[in-house]
Amino acid sequence: MKEFVRALGYAWPYRVRLAGSLVCALAVALFWGANISAIYPLLTVLLENKTLVSWTDDAIARAKTEIQSLEVEIESRQQEWRREQDAKERAGLAALIARREDSLVHRQRELRLYERVRPTVAYLSPKDPFQTLCLVMGLVFVGMVVKSVFDFLQEYLSGYVVQAAVFDLRNEFYRRTIALDLAHFSSTGTHALTAHFTNDIESLTGGLRALLGKVLLEPLKAISCLAFACWFNWRLTVVTLLLF
Repeated sequence: MKEFVRALGYAWPYRVRLAGSLVCALAVALFWGANISAIYPLLTVLLENKTLVSWTDDAIARAKTEIQSLEVEIESRQQEWRREQDAKERAGLAALIARREDSLVHRQRELRLYERVRPTVAYLSPKDPFQTLCLVMGLVFVGMVVKSVFDFLQEYLSGYVVQAAVFDLRNEFYRRTIALDLAHFSSTGTHALTAHFTNDIESLTGGLRALLGKVLLEPLKAISCLAFACWFNWRLTVVTLLLF
């Protein structure tokens, strides 16, 4: 492990391309999560026969209902807090009121966002559910194409860094080897040096390629999918994770 960490130092001179590979990996993860999350609007259009405008109107109505319910509950809890005499119960009610107020602020922010984008959605989106379905599928296709482009760039940049780092490592190994005395060659043997030149370097190349490729990309994709899932319904996401 220590030698592998030392070998990572040979990738540092190519840190600009390595940073570009990281940016592309982040873009791939973002589009991956967005494309997976597109299943929700597709199902909404297919099963409920809705357009984007009707979906936005339903979201606005739902947010208003939740805001009204939270305001009523907060007012009721505040009156209960004023009547309560026990200090422990008052502290519990105060914490509950604070949580409900946080939820209220979140719902109000959500409502303002829906109301802000509603005119744009009404102006740009199709009025027919089938046309809406075609639009969503077209956006998913474009997202897949863009994701594939970033995926290719990430593979290219990470592969370039790996090959350049291994090339420098081979040159360094060669320079150190020819500087050894003849006694070392007699005691070690050429077969051991050949194994270092071929098998060990190839194993190191595979490790670097995995680290800068899949090990870097796959966790970002998982985090992106979880983030979009929590954005849609964090409670269902938490329950699903607990079951898994």
